Amino acid sequence: MGNELVYVVDDDQIASMITQRMLSRIQPNLTIEVFSNPEEVIRLICTERRQPDYIFLDLNMPAMNGWQFLDEVEKHIDKKSSIFILTSSIDDRDSARAKAHKQISGYLIKPIEHAALKNALNIN
Repeated sequence: MGNELVYVVDDDQIASMITQRMLSRIQPNLTIEVFSNPEEVIRLICTERRQPDYIFLDLNMPAMNGWQFLDEVEKHIDKKSSIFILTSSIDDRDSARAKAHKQISGYLIKPIEHAALKNALNIN
């Protein structure tokens, strides 16, 4: 695993900080950028063509939720970014929707477990 680019998109500053730190400990060579505003990530992907290798995406955000983000971003991603949902939702409909969505690589329940992040990054 080289110096891959990771976007953490979560409006909860504490949750995003924890995710960032855990990812850094699991794989120190990652370039991790944290965003509280999903619209900023859309701009980076769509306008500046900065596409990450991984996106860890919160579902419940105020201005734009994770599903709306996915609908917008999937039109503009050239390469396959591994997108993982981060959520505190225990709603089975969210889980089923994530499994049916072609862009989503996984569904992680908060609080995120170390092992789940290692699996997401394909680290044994």
